Amino acid sequence: MMSLLNCYLPLFRLVTTLLTQPQLHEDYAVFRSQCIELLEQALCESELHHEQQECEDAYFAVVLYLDERVLCSTIPWVKEWRAALLQKHYFNISVGGEEFFTRLDTLDKTNTPLRMVYLFCLLMGFHGKYTQQDAQLLQQRIDSERECLPEAWRQWPNEANLVEPGSGTLSGNQQTRKKLRQRKGLLLSLPLFIYALMLAIGSGFFTG
Repeated sequence: MMSLLNCYLPLFRLVTTLLTQPQLHEDYAVFRSQCIELLEQALCESELHHEQQECEDAYFAVVLYLDERVLCSTIPWVKEWRAALLQKHYFNISVGGEEFFTRLDTLDKTNTPLRMVYLFCLLMGFHGKYTQQDAQLLQQRIDSERECLPEAWRQWPNEANLVEPGSGTLSGNQQTRKKLRQRKGLLLSLPLFIYALMLAIGSGFFTG
């Protein structure tokens, strides 16, 4: 059975290229169309293997992740996307960062397939209601979510922090440069992480 997460990996790959190779996505309409197509394909595929509510909750999480990652990118058409958020189109909300964690809090601890989707969104950079000043709290939340999942997820992708910790000892410019270096290093590594995860799924390590 295809896991919920596996259904959405093509979309995660696409978003990663937006962040690492933005020159490939200069056309707003084309990128948006690709996203919608992959979202619809993922939803349809997930409905073949999972309960309806699980599919809807996973879809909700990934749509919010997609909106946030686009808005945090350097792509020139960010304002166009902000004016037509997918979460507004599908769920009639415009600030879903709080709801993401509200839904996560209500998930059954044993619902591994769905929790994998939510954790993967966090691992891939979703912050939601957590601001930069809340980086340590978000890291603690990620660590806590890992504990609910199989052993492999407690180690993947590595032991490094997945959000940038703030530092009161650095000047504003130093903090900005440090954050950009950390983010660049993480983003350059993400395609390899995804590829490794896909291999793991194919080997049966991340079935759900």
